[in-house]
Amino acid sequence: MRSRTLCGFAIALALSLEVAAATPVLPETPFAPIDLLYARPFTLTEPMEYRWSADRPMVTSGWILVLEVDPAVAYPRQTALPVLYAGDQVARYAMKGYPSGRIVALVPSRIDLHEAPVWFGTPMLPEQVDRSVITAEQALAAQAGIGPLPAAMVDAALSAGGGELVLQSSLDLEPLARELHLQYAGSLE
Repeated sequence: MRSRTLCGFAIALALSLEVAAATPVLPETPFAPIDLLYARPFTLTEPMEYRWSADRPMVTSGWILVLEVDPAVAYPRQTALPVLYAGDQVARYAMKGYPSGRIVALVPSRIDLHEAPVWFGTPMLPEQVDRSVITAEQALAAQAGIGPLPAAMVDAALSAGGGELVLQSSLDLEPLARELHLQYAGSLE
């Protein structure tokens, strides 16, 4: 019986090591996205409660973005992930694309994309992020030399995104996120 238990343990250990070896390593934080491919402002007729930050603000406008990142960032994990920040806001991953490295994100405010940095910070649960965490993460990003995205990149993303989208509710953002993910990542994975 003992040899059967040891054999089962060895198989489980081998499978665990295989899975761990296949999981790509996250880049060290903070880091900026590789590219901003799409940026479109949106306005919601019905405010939505934004649950991706500790203060849970009511949101009526923001941005939908498509970012190109290291594919390791988009790899599905059952753990805390690098939090995506846009200016002084926590952005929500609406669709993550692995292995494409294309992420669709929602920013719950109409920040100035020419002035505000966009970056990934310390892994944690976004709903735990409050103003003091954002301030600390902004300082870490600045120390790492992360600033606003290049103006030409922002301009190209704004051109790809087009004019303001006026939607009834946050439910209308999800089909748009799926459509953008299919367009930029090529699948819904």
